[in-house]
Amino acid sequence: MKSLLSVSLPFLIVGCSTLSPDDAFNDVVYDVKQKQNYSLVTGKELKPITVEQRQGQLVKATVALNYVVPQGSQSLPPSYLSMEMAYLKSYDEYKYALINGTEIVELEAYAPTSETCSDICMKSQYFYIPLDEAIFKQQPISDINFDVMASKNKGFSFTIPGGYVDAVVEQGSKVTTAAPQPVKQEVVVAAAPVKREIDSSLYWYEKVPAENSDEVLQWAVKNRSNANLVPLESSLKEVEMFSYWFSQSSISDRKAILIELLK
Repeated sequence: MKSLLSVSLPFLIVGCSTLSPDDAFNDVVYDVKQKQNYSLVTGKELKPITVEQRQGQLVKATVALNYVVPQGSQSLPPSYLSMEMAYLKSYDEYKYALINGTEIVELEAYAPTSETCSDICMKSQYFYIPLDEAIFKQQPISDINFDVMASKNKGFSFTIPGGYVDAVVEQGSKVTTAAPQPVKQEVVVAAAPVKREIDSSLYWYEKVPAENSDEVLQWAVKNRSNANLVPLESSLKEVEMFSYWFSQSSISDRKAILIELLK
């Protein structure tokens, strides 16, 4: 995946009021930038719906959709969310997101984490969340449900209304230059899951001691797409066995394993 940090955009939206999930979304486009082979449509900031808080206390969250409109058939960066999230200080930072319960992605910081203290201390993280193009092909576009997570049991669940997403796509597309449709990619049907690798990975992860489980899970998330993954060396048999079976799994099977572990 191309680094999102190479995409230039004004992530600090000055003089623009934050939208509410209950707004009509009649005017949602903040900015449109023309690139060589695409346009980048940036929506106005939105306060997402906070669905659940697990082992953390959220103070504030704002998010903006950055939608990539293709203007050619060349390789394109993904559309993405830019997000600012403030919460009561803890030792764990949030590292990855689970999108619509099916896609796990690492957060990519666009600014350093900041900290402020008065009576209490608060941390703020600033990051991008890449989005799958399939989200924008739905008709009508559905809500985007996503979890921002520090570990399996610690995270915040949010919802972005489909009306906001649809409005950014529709209004942004109207002001961009008309362009030919991108060439359709050949659909590759994934092989059926190899049950032994998936079942063995899940079995051994359940055996990993609680004090080691978050570290092992973060290792798995970080290395989920590593084609040459080497198993972890550990004094714990459970950790070594999980990492062995995880490394033996195909990349698509690793995704299935992680989805189960994050439930």
